[in-house]
Amino acid sequence: MKAMKTQKIISGLLILLTLGVFSSCTKHDRPAELSIDAQLLEFDNSILNRKFNIVNSGDELLNVDIHSDKSWVSIIGSSVSLLHAETSLITVQIQTSAFQEYGVYTAYLFLESNGGNFTVPIKVYYSQADEALLAIDLDYLKFASTDSEDHFTLYNDGAESLNFLLQKSADWIDFSQEIGTILPNGEQKIYVNVDRTGLSSGTYEAEVNITSSGGNAVLDVDMDIAVYSITFFNPVYTPIQIMATGFNTIQIETGERHHFIFADNPLSFSYTAKTTGETDDGLQLGLEILWEEVIDVSEYQSPTFNLNINADYFFMAIINIGNYDLDTWSVNYGNDFRIDDDFVIPNDGVEYGVAYYDAFEDTDIYAHLVGTNDDVVWRQGTEFVFPWIENQYVLLENNYKKSALVRPELKSRSIVSSHVKQFKKSIKKSKGSIDLYNKK
Repeated sequence: MKAMKTQKIISGLLILLTLGVFSSCTKHDRPAELSIDAQLLEFDNSILNRKFNIVNSGDELLNVDIHSDKSWVSIIGSSVSLLHAETSLITVQIQTSAFQEYGVYTAYLFLESNGGNFTVPIKVYYSQADEALLAIDLDYLKFASTDSEDHFTLYNDGAESLNFLLQKSADWIDFSQEIGTILPNGEQKIYVNVDRTGLSSGTYEAEVNITSSGGNAVLDVDMDIAVYSITFFNPVYTPIQIMATGFNTIQIETGERHHFIFADNPLSFSYTAKTTGETDDGLQLGLEILWEEVIDVSEYQSPTFNLNINADYFFMAIINIGNYDLDTWSVNYGNDFRIDDDFVIPNDGVEYGVAYYDAFEDTDIYAHLVGTNDDVVWRQGTEFVFPWIENQYVLLENNYKKSALVRPELKSRSIVSSHVKQFKKSIKKSKGSIDLYNKK
């Protein structure tokens, strides 16, 4: 009996030991483990942006750093921390401006973490277009009252001959050549002449439509007759209201221009301008961006100015393909420049433009998943990266199906949120024009 009792005690100890060993290997004690869904990333002329997912298959906090051995590889989400079963979408972009010639370029993506390392090869097939490909050196010409001739250049960046046709919207424009063929890697300079015969004084606008076997383009043309005009372009993502001494307030839509017309050179020009994002029902979103300046124009002949926004600010656009609508936004959450805006981005996969906000290295953007108590977050340097250039914008992409993130100190949510407009990036900035910048 004593022997049997001893055997039972030993067996019990073995069972306890086995359970202890087993419990030490349960999912709650597993170390961080990095998993990815990409083995090779391939790019070409038409695909310069690819994405892949990383996930923490373990339970401890996973810290991941991602870098490349080539400077022409850009990574959005290069430093990530993930909890158990949490995923992050990594974006890899190729900067072909660094390539000096056509060919196959290779690089490597290195993922280093406390849960394992991965190396992902990158191949870029950078080739000349198989067909004709039209390029143009500018998209705007302006003729002051004393000017009658200027030119632009067409290029064929493709491997086949390019046939082109120029069509004008006004009879006062003439070309040195309206139809022609450009050989592969060739170019054709087109001289433009304007004829003011029989026309009254003023500023005239026209378009030149360029159709070709390698794509189409549009050239805008302005002409002054016996007047002095100052032209303002809007190269930003929201309409600009501009007020100038002696003129009514006008609004310049995105990508459009407006002329202030004088009988003679006014020597100086005083203006103020502003722009802001807004909801469909006219409520302001984000910051109001301001310009104010007195410009010495005494040395200019009918100048053209661009109303730029400097790199201290960014325009926010959003596309939502997650399971939930997004509302109750906080931009620059956690710093002194935080703005709370309440608008809805539906989960319809459409790109929406919102407004301008301050840009910082530590800009964090939060939104609420409608119908839940949870939030999602985008962090500068992780989910997006500022290019730090004038007129910059970032696109926030949401594919969150669920989240357990909650903001502390959040304002109460409104019962009804406003909607914003779909985003149309019809931005252009005339070459040869003069840059102006907003007030800081």
